[in-house]
Amino acid sequence: MPQFSFLPRGLPISQIEKCIPKKWRQAIVVQYDQQKSNLNASETTPTPTPCKSSDELMIDQLLTSLKEFTSQGHLGKAFRVFSHIQHHVFSSSCCNLILQPISFLLIACADLKSLPEGGQLHAQIINLGFDQHPLLIPKLVTFYSSLNLLSDAHALAKCSRFLHPLSWNVVISAYIRNRQCGQALDTYKQMLSLGIRPDNYTYPSVLKACGEQLDLAFGREVHRSIDTSTCEWCLYVQNALIAMYGKCGDVKAARELFDKMPERDPISWNTMVFAYVSKGMLDEACELSESSQEKGIELNIITWNTIAGGFLQAKNFEGALKFISQTRDKVIHLDYVSLIIGLNACSHVRTVKLGKEIHATAIRSGGDEYDNVKNALITMYSRCEDLKHAYQVFSLIENKSLISWNSVISGFANWDKSKEATFLFREMLKSWFEPNYVTLASMVPLCARVVNLQHGKELHCFIIRREGFKEYLPLWNSLVDMYARLGKILEARRVFNLLSKKDTITYTSLIGGYGMQGKGELALELFEEMKASGVKPDHITMVAVLSACSHSGLVPQGQRVFEEMSNVYNMTPRLEHYACMVDLFGRAGLLKKAEEIIQRMPCQPSAAMWATLIGACHNHGNKELGKWAAKKMLETKPENSGYYVSVANMYGAAGCWNMLAEVRTSMRDLGVRKDPGCAWVDVGNSDQPFLAGDASMEVTNEIYVSLDGLIEHMKDAGNFLSDGFVADGDVVVYIPYMMHARSCVEQCRANGCVGEKCFPHCKFSSDSASFHGPWYKQASLYLWWKQLDCQSDCYYYCMVDTETEREVLGYDPVKCHGKWPFKRVFRIQELVSVALSALNLAVHFHGWLSFLKLLYWQLPLKPNRRTYYEYMTLWHVYGLLSINSWFWSAVFHSRDVDVMEKLDYSSAVAILGYSLIVAVMRTFNVRDEAARVMVAAPLAAFITTHILYLNFYKLDYGWNMQVCVVMAVAQLLIWAIWAGTTRHSSHWKLWLVVVGGGMAMLLEVYDFPPYQGFVDAHALWHAATIPLTYIWWSFIKDDAVYRTSDLTKKKDKKC
Repeated sequence: MPQFSFLPRGLPISQIEKCIPKKWRQAIVVQYDQQKSNLNASETTPTPTPCKSSDELMIDQLLTSLKEFTSQGHLGKAFRVFSHIQHHVFSSSCCNLILQPISFLLIACADLKSLPEGGQLHAQIINLGFDQHPLLIPKLVTFYSSLNLLSDAHALAKCSRFLHPLSWNVVISAYIRNRQCGQALDTYKQMLSLGIRPDNYTYPSVLKACGEQLDLAFGREVHRSIDTSTCEWCLYVQNALIAMYGKCGDVKAARELFDKMPERDPISWNTMVFAYVSKGMLDEACELSESSQEKGIELNIITWNTIAGGFLQAKNFEGALKFISQTRDKVIHLDYVSLIIGLNACSHVRTVKLGKEIHATAIRSGGDEYDNVKNALITMYSRCEDLKHAYQVFSLIENKSLISWNSVISGFANWDKSKEATFLFREMLKSWFEPNYVTLASMVPLCARVVNLQHGKELHCFIIRREGFKEYLPLWNSLVDMYARLGKILEARRVFNLLSKKDTITYTSLIGGYGMQGKGELALELFEEMKASGVKPDHITMVAVLSACSHSGLVPQGQRVFEEMSNVYNMTPRLEHYACMVDLFGRAGLLKKAEEIIQRMPCQPSAAMWATLIGACHNHGNKELGKWAAKKMLETKPENSGYYVSVANMYGAAGCWNMLAEVRTSMRDLGVRKDPGCAWVDVGNSDQPFLAGDASMEVTNEIYVSLDGLIEHMKDAGNFLSDGFVADGDVVVYIPYMMHARSCVEQCRANGCVGEKCFPHCKFSSDSASFHGPWYKQASLYLWWKQLDCQSDCYYYCMVDTETEREVLGYDPVKCHGKWPFKRVFRIQELVSVALSALNLAVHFHGWLSFLKLLYWQLPLKPNRRTYYEYMTLWHVYGLLSINSWFWSAVFHSRDVDVMEKLDYSSAVAILGYSLIVAVMRTFNVRDEAARVMVAAPLAAFITTHILYLNFYKLDYGWNMQVCVVMAVAQLLIWAIWAGTTRHSSHWKLWLVVVGGGMAMLLEVYDFPPYQGFVDAHALWHAATIPLTYIWWSFIKDDAVYRTSDLTKKKDKKC
C-alpha cells in the first residue's frame, strides 16, 4: 500500500513520465507544441483565453490515467498516480483539484470492497481538512455502506454539516438492503429532527421500509409528508406508496392512489396487481390486467407470474393452470418462473398429462436448462406416481444439488418405494452431500411405514450426531412416531423425554403408540400431562385418545373424552371421532349404542364405519344388525376390497350363501379385487415380501410351520372361529391358502367329504380296506389304486372349494401341488394338457419308428448288419425316454396323485438330463466309448441324485424348475453354437428347434392361470413342442443320412 507523502520539489520530469502511458506522453508533447505555437502566435495576435499551467496540464493527464486504472481494478497503480497528482496539486495554486481524484478513489474502494485502502484514504481526507466537504461526504458514506459498516456510515452522515439528504438516503437504503428496516425508519426520523428535508429519492426507500415492517400508521404519516412537501410529483414515489399500501393490506387506499395517478408505467400496474394478489383478490387482479390490455399497455411476464402465483398460493391449482394457459397465448414464451408455477400446480392436482405438456414447452423454450425447473419436474412426476420419468429427469442433471436429491428421494419415499429411496439416499451420501432436515423428514416416516426398524435406528444415530438437528422439532416428532408405530414404545418414550420442547404432534404420536399397544391408561395419563403443560390438543389428538380407549376397552373414559370435545375444547366432532365411538362400543359388545351413534350423527356414515360395525356384529353374533349394516355398506359401493371381505365373512359364518353370491357379483361388477396379504420376512441381509399362498421362497416351509404354531395358539386363546377364518379384533382374516387346503385334504381323507360333496371310493376301514365289495376289491393293488383315486379327488375338490372362497374374497388364483385350479371334464383334470401330451407322445413315437425304419431298411448297413450311424443307440434311448416322459405327463395331468406327480417330474428330469448328454456327445463328436463314459458319468450322477431328492426327500417345485431351466438352456446354447459353426445340410432345422425351444421355454418360466379353466401356460408349451418335436426328429434322421453318406464315401475312397 503506497504511503501518501508529498513528492520532493525538483523531481525530474523523466521519473514522472514513467507513471504515464506512452500514448498519453505523446499527447502531452503534442499539446505542449500546440501551446508553444500558440504562444509564438500570441506575440503577434493577442488572445483573451488564458492558458493552463504545466502542473494543471499534468494533473489532467494523471487524472485520466487514474480513471483508467480504477476502471480496470488496478487500485495499487491508481494510488501511485494519486501520489503524483498530490505533488502537482500542492505545487499549484488551486488545492481543490485534489477532490476529484479522491472521489474516484473512494468509488473504486467501494466497488472493490477495499477497506484498508479506503480507510487510509479517509485518514488522508481528514488530514487535508476535507472531512466536511459536500462532495466527499456522500462518497465516504457510500464506501462504508458498501462494506456493511452501517454504524460508521450512519455516524458520518450524522456528524456532517452537510444538510443535503443524499448521505442520509444512502444510509437508509443500506439499512433496507441489510433487512434492518426498523433502523432505516429510525434514521429517517433522525434526519427529520436535524432539519434535513427528504427528497424524491428518500421517500421510496422509507416507504419500502414501512411496507416491510407492515407499519401502516407511519406509512400514512410519510404519505402526508409527501403531500405537504415542496417536491415535484414523482412517478417513482407514487409507485412506492401503492406498494406500501399493498403490503400493509390497505388495497383500497392503494387503488385510490392508482386511479388518481395522471401518469402510469408498467411498474404501477404490476404493483397494483401484486397488491390484489397478496390480499387474495385474484378476480380484481385479473380484471386489472385485462384493463391494462384494453388501454394498450403491455404487461411483462412478471405480472402474469404474480397472478398465477396468487392462484397457486390460494390453492386454486386449476385456476393457476388455466391462467398459465392464457398467459402462453398472450406472451411470446413462458419463463422459468411460469414453468415452475405450472409444474407445481400439476403436482398438486396430479395431472401428469398436462405436466408433460409443460415439460415439452420447457424443452422447446430452453427452460429445462434451469435446475429449479428440473427439480419442479421431479416433484411433479413423483407426485403423479410416474417415478420412472422422475428418475430420468434427475439423472439428466449434471450438477445435482441437495434440492435435487431431496426431490427424488421424497418422491420415492412418498410412494413407499423403500428399496429405491434407500438406494438414492446412500448414493447421495457417496456424492458427499450432507442430508438436511428435509431429507430425513422423508426417510424417517418411510421406515415406519415399511417397518424397517434397523434403518430407522441408523437415521436416529445420524440425527443425534448432528448439532444442527437439535432444535428441529418435526424431525424428533418423526422419530417418536416411528418408534411408536413399530411397537417400540419404550424407545419412543425415551426420545419423548429427551425433548425440551414438545408440541401437539409430539404428544399425539406417543398417545397413538400407547393406544396401539393396548395401554389406554398410559395414553390417558399422557393426555392429562399434555393439558397440564399448556399444549392444546387438536382433532387428531382426540382421535388418538379415543382409539386408545377403544383398544383398551375403556368405555366410560372414552365417552367422557368425546363429551369434553365440544364442552371443554370447543371442537365439533368429525366423522373420524364418531367412527372411534362406534369402534369403542362395538368392541365392548354395546352394539345398540354403536347403532345409536350412527343413527344420530350429523354426517353420513362412511364405508369404514359400516365395516367396523359389521366386524363387531360378526364377533358378538348379532346377525340381524350385521345384515342391516352390510346392506347399508354395499349401498355406498366402496372401492376398498377389505370391506367386501368383512361382509363376505359375516355372510359365510351366518350361512347366507345367496347374499354371499350377491357380494361376489357386486365385486365383479365394480371391478374390485382383493390383493393377497403381504408380510415382510427378514431373510439374511434383506427383507423379502411374502404373499398369501406364495410358495416361491426358500423359507416357505419354515414360514408355514410358524403359522401352524400361531394358529394353534389362536385356537387356544379362543380366537379361531371356523375353518379358514381367524378373528383379530377388527375384521375376520382369511388364513393362508396352502394351510387351509392342507387341512381340507386331511379332513377329506378322514371322512371322504369336501363340504357337502362326498366320495364313496374314499371310505376305508381302519386298516385301509374298503368297507364293502367283492374279494377282488379287497386286493392290495386295487386298494392302492383306490387310495390314489381318493387322494386325487380330495386334492381337486379342496382346491376348487378353496379357490371359490378366494374368488369371493377377491383373491387371485394360486397353484396347489404345482397345479392351477382347472375345470374337470369326464373326471380328467387338465383335458387340454392331457390331449396335447398324448399328441406329443404320438409324434415322438412316429419319429422314433421312422428313425428305426430309416436306419435298418433305407440306409446301407455294414457287412455285420450294423448301421454306419455312430449315435444310433443314443437316439434310441432318447426316443424311449421321451415316450416315457410324455406318457407320465398325460397320466399326471389327468389325475392329481402324489406318485404320478413324482413320476412325471422324474421322467421330465431324466429326458432333459439325457438330452444334455446327447447334445454334448453329438456336437463334440464324442465316439470313443471311454470318452462317452467320462462325459456322461458326472451328468448322470447329478440327474440321479436330483431324481432321488424329488422322490424321497422333498418335492420342491421351485428348485426343480431351476434345475430343469438350467439344463434346457445349456443344451439350447450347445446346439445353437454347433448350428452356427457346422456345415451340416440341415442346420437350419436345428436353428428352428433352438429358437422355438427357447420361446416355448419362456411359457414355462412366465406362468399364468388357466384361461376359462382349461388352457394355461403349461398347455401352450405342450402345443408349441408338437411341431418342434416333428422338426427335431426330422433333423435326427437327416443327421443319420448325413453321417452315413459321409462314412460310406470315405469307405469307397479307401477301397
